[in-house]
Amino acid sequence: MRDTLLIASAGAGKTFELVKRAINQTEKTLITTFTTENEKEIIKIIHKLNHGVIPHHITVQTWFSFLLEHGVKPFQGCLTSRDITGLHLVNQKSGVNYRNKKGFPVFFKETDVDHHFFNQKYEIYSDKISKFSLECNKQSNGNVFTRLEKIYQYIS
Repeated sequence: MRDTLLIASAGAGKTFELVKRAINQTEKTLITTFTTENEKEIIKIIHKLNHGVIPHHITVQTWFSFLLEHGVKPFQGCLTSRDITGLHLVNQKSGVNYRNKKGFPVFFKETDVDHHFFNQKYEIYSDKISKFSLECNKQSNGNVFTRLEKIYQYIS
């Protein structure tokens, strides 16, 4: 399963194949997906293929919960001294500082961590969580990725 790319149309069985391969592994495996509905579907497939049990070596997480748990929370001290209170889902670009005379948004710069990445409740913006994780990785000299490599042998 290492370094494998599956290309297929919708409904062709990619998820089923990934789950089947994960079940047959013995090493720690993370299956990540974007939505909670897909997460539920993956768990349902695992239960179907594995007698109603998720094997101890498999973790299923949504993309955002994965990033919060592994890319943000353990390394947040690289960029902020405050406690992150959660995730703020957005459907447009976040971090608006003000609107100029023509009504166009002007955004906080990345150097203004408290306003660029977080709302007033100090929830991290969903459109910035990946960037925050990557910046934590950079500031920690690659420790985010090193930690992931120690925890999971396979990520799909």
